[in-house]
Amino acid sequence: MFCSECGAQNEDDARFCGECGTSMAGAGGNAEPAREEAPGFIDPGASQSTAAGTISDGLKYGILGASVLMPLIGIIMGLVYLLKADSDESKSVGKLWLFGGLALAVLWAFVSGGY
Repeated sequence: MFCSECGAQNEDDARFCGECGTSMAGAGGNAEPAREEAPGFIDPGASQSTAAGTISDGLKYGILGASVLMPLIGIIMGLVYLLKADSDESKSVGKLWLFGGLALAVLWAFVSGGY
């Protein structure tokens, strides 16, 4: 099939022109109209895990590292993951963040002279 916009030849079942990107839906009527997909949104109530059901190391250690600067982050994220845990791994990571945040909060108290 030929593109109505630029005239380039394309596969008969092409949805878009390989040259200019124009939708091929109008030509020949055999292609489905192009649908725009909604951008991916993160559900804040959903578990922050990958498709394989595991929590990425970046998230796991990123939150723990952020807890060094702000222990409250680790405490809050630890409680969230413990309360909404859907797997043993989520509970384990929640405990890591909670106890790491609490330990760092105690360390901050001693370092700042608030003992």
